Amino acid sequence: YVSYIRVSKDSFKDGKSKSNGLGMDAQRQMIEHFYPSGKEVEFVETKSAKNITDRPELKRAIEYCLANDCYLITAKLDRLSRDVDDVRWIIKTLDKRVSFCDIPCEGEIDMFMITLFAAFAERERTLISLRTKQALQVKIKREGKWQKGNPDFNNGNASKLAVVANKRKAELNENNIRASEIILDKRKAG
Repeated sequence: YVSYIRVSKDSFKDGKSKSNGLGMDAQRQMIEHFYPSGKEVEFVETKSAKNITDRPELKRAIEYCLANDCYLITAKLDRLSRDVDDVRWIIKTLDKRVSFCDIPCEGEIDMFMITLFAAFAERERTLISLRTKQALQVKIKREGKWQKGNPDFNNGNASKLAVVANKRKAELNENNIRASEIILDKRKAG
C-alpha cells in the first residue's frame, strides 16, 4: 500500500505541527497500527484539503498506486479531501483501492458510508471557514484593523490578492487546462 499523509499549511511550520492534533507522526502511527506491514511508499503533503488540483503529492500518490496496483491509505478521510466529489473521484480513479483508518471496512469499500463521511468532512470545512471569519471579526472589533499576516491586507489590497490567487487556481485546474487545449486546437483548425 501507499500511505498519504497531509497537514494543512496553516497547521505546519518549521517542520513541526503547530497543534497537538492529528499531526504527521500521529497519522503515521494510526496507519501503522491498522496496516502494520506492506507499506511501499509514503507521500507527505503540507497543503489545504480545499483543492485537490493544487496537491502534487496526492497526484503522485494516485499515479504510483495506478502504476503499481497499490492501495492508497490515509489515517482519516479528511486528510484526503474535504470535498465529496473529490473523494468519490479519487475512489473511482483507484477502482476502490482506497482505505481510511477512521472508517473500518471489511471487504469492498462501502460508497454509501464513504459518501456520508465525506459529506461530514465537507460540512466541517464550511464550519471551519465560518468560525475563522467570525473569530477575525471579533478580533477586528476588539483591536481595530487586522494587524497580523500579509501587510498587503492592511493596505486595502486584499481583493487584488484574491484575484491573483483565483487566477492561479484557474490556471492549475485540470478541466481548464483541457478546455484550453481543445480551444487552441479548434482555433488552429479554423
